[in-house]
Amino acid sequence: MKRLIFLGIGLVFMLAACTDTEETINMSNIDEHLGKSDVQYVELREVSEMATAGYIEGFEIIPFHSVIIGTSLLHLPDNYQFHANHILDEEGIYALFDRDKTIFLSCRTGNRTSFMAAALEHLGYEVVNVGGIVDYRGINRVYPSS
Repeated sequence: MKRLIFLGIGLVFMLAACTDTEETINMSNIDEHLGKSDVQYVELREVSEMATAGYIEGFEIIPFHSVIIGTSLLHLPDNYQFHANHILDEEGIYALFDRDKTIFLSCRTGNRTSFMAAALEHLGYEVVNVGGIVDYRGINRVYPSS
């Protein structure tokens, strides 16, 4: 009888361990994850894009094309497929992204964030691609004043 009880308890623990309880963080629930001190929130769109679509309060703006690509930190291939040799200036990337924090990335539709996330993960960062602002329906959208 004791053996059956131990087997039953063991089975419960095994099933609990197999359950995936990690929540996916994306634009549908990002508001619940804002303001964490161990996260660097980064918006990769250009400043001009935010004039019409706004941005999420708390996100720091690091423009992908004009800063990341334009200052030769990364090389962007036409197909947006990351490879390690696309990293041109590791120190420049380290200067922009905090290695002691999880990086939450946002852009317009998710293409820039996917490429940047792959580069940062290659460099050892913990990254969450929260997706594009086009999917955001939350209450923390800020529109720059004209």
